[in-house]
Amino acid sequence: INERLLDKVPDGIIGIHASLLPKYRGFSPLVWAIINGEKKTGISLFYFDRGIDSGNIIAQKEFDILENDTIKKVLKKTENSIVNILKENYSKLLSGEAPRTKQNHKNATYCSQRKPEDGRINWNFSNKEIHDFIRAQAPPYPGAFSYIKDKKIIITKSRLLSYPYFGIPGFVSQVKSKSVIVCCGTNAIEILEII
Repeated sequence: INERLLDKVPDGIIGIHASLLPKYRGFSPLVWAIINGEKKTGISLFYFDRGIDSGNIIAQKEFDILENDTIKKVLKKTENSIVNILKENYSKLLSGEAPRTKQNHKNATYCSQRKPEDGRINWNFSNKEIHDFIRAQAPPYPGAFSYIKDKKIIITKSRLLSYPYFGIPGFVSQVKSKSVIVCCGTNAIEILEII
């Protein structure tokens, strides 16, 4: 936000960021949290300053990311948390009594922007990394994808196998009636849904 605008609002401009700041400052924090296999994330209600999501914290809400939660489910949890955090802090904000807790900038991490073409699957990754990658970009986002010859296949749902599986990364080793098994750099993954 422009410095002149910040200076014109003496009580501060308030924002909501979809991470537990100072972690995951910047772009697409929920997608990056799922890709990185985080088991928890949350939201931060905070004051804007001149940095990137670096202002003082008013309140935070944490929630779980379950093993098979897709981005759609995590977005829904985020929306519910936003409603609750605003209800809980509304009166404090109006009265000027909302807290201003400084972030520990030493613990900050940052997220870069993502483009649809960043969704290409690297089958050399482990099955867990690929599963996280798929669910992080499932609808309503553009999706994780791969190619069969020249045909682009968008994979929207997968499942981790409960047993060890060995094979060449990217090799389709089993075709079932409603799924396929694809070998990964470590183990294999079951692809349940494509578009």
